[in-house]
Amino acid sequence: MNKQPIQIFDEVASWLTTQFPAIQGDYSDPSLAFDRAFEMRKQQGLITDVLLNLQNEDELHLCIGPHFWCEWFPCNRAEVAEEYFDAVSGFIAGRHRVVDFYRGDRCSKSLLQRADEGAWKTVASSRHLGGGGWPWSRRRQHVIQNREQGADSKPDNVVS
Repeated sequence: MNKQPIQIFDEVASWLTTQFPAIQGDYSDPSLAFDRAFEMRKQQGLITDVLLNLQNEDELHLCIGPHFWCEWFPCNRAEVAEEYFDAVSGFIAGRHRVVDFYRGDRCSKSLLQRADEGAWKTVASSRHLGGGGWPWSRRRQHVIQNREQGADSKPDNVVS
């Protein structure tokens, strides 16, 4: 793969706008934190905010909702770019979900999962420092799964 990271990032963003034309996204103004960013805010067809960005010249980042944030690198390896693309398109299409784990009111970790033969397989995870809460705090989970594109009803276990 001889593509430059910005070219890879732009191809993912372009494919998403073609594949999911009802979902609106915009390139963000460049900042010190991102080499390139593409934002899709919560809207009809998208249950939560999704942010794609390129950082440090070769890291593809995906942020879903308030807690999930993970990176794939180096993005010039074909299998890394394909895993990132699958993660992004899988969530938007409704094939993947994010599970946030809380203890009390603090999120301790978030998992991006995909359906696999009747079970959920973790694709990526993010941990949150200081999110452990007190050991006696009640534990709970919050599931974020986008509506399957073109489907008439919400998938099971969806929290809006």
